[in-house]
Amino acid sequence: KGILSRQFIAKNSANTVVRVNAQRFCSMDDQNLGVVKYEIVAEKQDAVVNIKPYLDGKVVNKDSNYDEMFWEECSQNLDGSRGHVQSKTKKTEFVVNAAMDFQLELNGAVIDPSTSQ
Repeated sequence: KGILSRQFIAKNSANTVVRVNAQRFCSMDDQNLGVVKYEIVAEKQDAVVNIKPYLDGKVVNKDSNYDEMFWEECSQNLDGSRGHVQSKTKKTEFVVNAAMDFQLELNGAVIDPSTSQ
């Protein structure tokens, strides 16, 4: 499988400890398809987890354009769990579109993010 996995433990100022398992997949069959999956588990206590998935065109290439913004955002849209952003490079006006869709699960069951607290 072509999956990059990363695991880490995070602790906040209230001493809440969570284990994060992250996976990234880039399709070899469809070069335009990538998938990211995060699993967040409270280690010793119940925890409130706030998640804000998003896309933006704020790309900075520190080695080539000296901390300047490389992309200019042309448009964006958010509709429920789906989002879209269109950006273009400042110098050549090369246009790129990116889209996302997300799904939340709690203990293996899909939940509606608009009704979750």
